[in-house]
Amino acid sequence: MRDSGARILAVGALAAGVGLSCVDRSPSSRPEQVDTHRTLTEVSEAGRKRVWALYVSALRREQDMRVVGQRPQEFSSELIPSVVLTELRGNGLTSRDLPGIIEEGAARQWADSGGCRYLGNEPIRQHPYIYPPSLKRMPSAKYTDEACVGKIHGVVIVQLTIDREGRAGEPTAVRGLPGGLTERAIEALRNSEFWPALLCGSPVPVHTTTTVNFEIPPTCG
Repeated sequence: MRDSGARILAVGALAAGVGLSCVDRSPSSRPEQVDTHRTLTEVSEAGRKRVWALYVSALRREQDMRVVGQRPQEFSSELIPSVVLTELRGNGLTSRDLPGIIEEGAARQWADSGGCRYLGNEPIRQHPYIYPPSLKRMPSAKYTDEACVGKIHGVVIVQLTIDREGRAGEPTAVRGLPGGLTERAIEALRNSEFWPALLCGSPVPVHTTTTVNFEIPPTCG
């Protein structure tokens, strides 16, 4: 049994169409390039609310991670999360429009609106305001002797649920690998911990997908 160096490549809420937040290295003070800049009044309330929802969830994720001494890759005091920047640009806006959206969210009490409340226990499959879960801790997925002999490597794609506490459940392989690697990926994910998905800053259960990459370890020769 060998250490594979297997790692999660991406986690995202499938139905929401949002992948794991990536770092946008552009300082928020730098003007972003958009095709056509629009004013806030030219953007629908639903569009403005989605920007707001993603932003407040990003703040919650940052606060939760700092409590345990982690520094979130997707957000810092000098950067706006790429998910939020993408949403702004998709609406023809820039980071300079964000303060106005934040003020509107507070004034209109969007946090108490119907779209921001979910009291059910069934994992969410689709919602426009979901901020994706991210990996907190994953045990090493062991590379098998059989896979070593066959020089097997590649990606295992797994669908699973993540509850409000960040616990993984119901992992099912969408695309696997031979040599026992699919089973090893599922076992590792079942014992992983995640930062849960957020809906307007509150944890919610979701259906999600993740990819686990297996590379041939040097010990295979």
